[in-house]
Amino acid sequence: MGVEAGREDPKITPVNHPLLSGMAEISAKHRVYQGILETGRFWVLDEHRVRGKATLPGTGYIELIRAAYEDLTGSGTCEICELLFLLPLDVEDNTRLPVHIDLRKESDDYQFTVKSRVGERWREHARGRISGLRENRSGTPTQNIGQLAGRCGETVVQRPGAKGQTGGDGGFLDVGPRWDNIKTLRYGGNEG
Repeated sequence: MGVEAGREDPKITPVNHPLLSGMAEISAKHRVYQGILETGRFWVLDEHRVRGKATLPGTGYIELIRAAYEDLTGSGTCEICELLFLLPLDVEDNTRLPVHIDLRKESDDYQFTVKSRVGERWREHARGRISGLRENRSGTPTQNIGQLAGRCGETVVQRPGAKGQTGGDGGFLDVGPRWDNIKTLRYGGNEG
């Protein structure tokens, strides 16, 4: 698992979740959750392809982070803040991709990173903060959906019978039947 020189590798505790296999307690305030992603094993990857490559969707990241937090705290109710997607997490067909969800306790929340390992190199895909659901949400920004839709001038509508293909450009995003819930995609500038 790769820890500091001179220290023993931490014990891996099994985790009961389809996408996560175990957890290592690095310190009292630091846990690393691990899993192995494979296209043939997880429809969430196999049926979500960007330009033909199996790619973990945003909801997949959220589920990995949420599941690790629930295992650590025992609470399934949480709030994810400042989530940044840094690099697509794509998985080559017929390969096993190790992933880590790193949780570090800082005051009332946990800083997290989602990483994958290709060869000997770790790639960081996402980062942010997760905590228990807070009652005071006055500082949370809200979005006016009508204004957001107005700023997103490009619209792509999923056509019935299009075999789950969305994107309008002949296959930017190909999805399987479990993703057949997209009715309209709108995008523009740096938002969608």
